[in-house]
Formats: sequence, C-alpha cells, structure tokens
Amino acid sequence: MKLDFPHEKKLSAAEKKQNESLAAKYGIQGFPTIIVLDDKGAQLGKLGYQKGGAKPWIAGLEKVIQSKKAQ
Repeated sequence: MKLDFPHEKKLSAAEKKQNESLAAKYGIQGFPTIIVLDDKGAQLGKLGYQKGGAKPWIAGLEKVIQSKKAQ
C-alpha cells in the first residue's frame, strides 16, 4: 500500500482522512517511511531513507525480517 502526502496535488477528502489516520496509527513523523507488516498485519519494523542507495536499505529490511524470525 502506498500513502501519498503531496504538496501540490489535491487529494479527495476521503483519501486525505485515510492517509492521516494511518499516519497517526503507525507514528509516521518523516518521509519516506516504510512500515513492514507481517501476513497478519502486525508491524515488524519501520524503515526510512538510507544513505547509499538500495543496498543499505535492503540490508535494513533484511534486519527487520531476521529480527522477526528470531522471535
């Protein structure tokens, strides 16, 4: 799922309300923020911007996944 909080594009009132509700639910404080959920919808972790491009970001995602497997 992708939630967008554009500065220049108008969103419908329903979409804006939905996005704000989900941002509050997951404690979004900056952008981009990626919430990693399991197959039941439980939050496994939260990722954001990583310097260095895709490689360090994927390493962070793998840590989130591995921490869940370790539980």
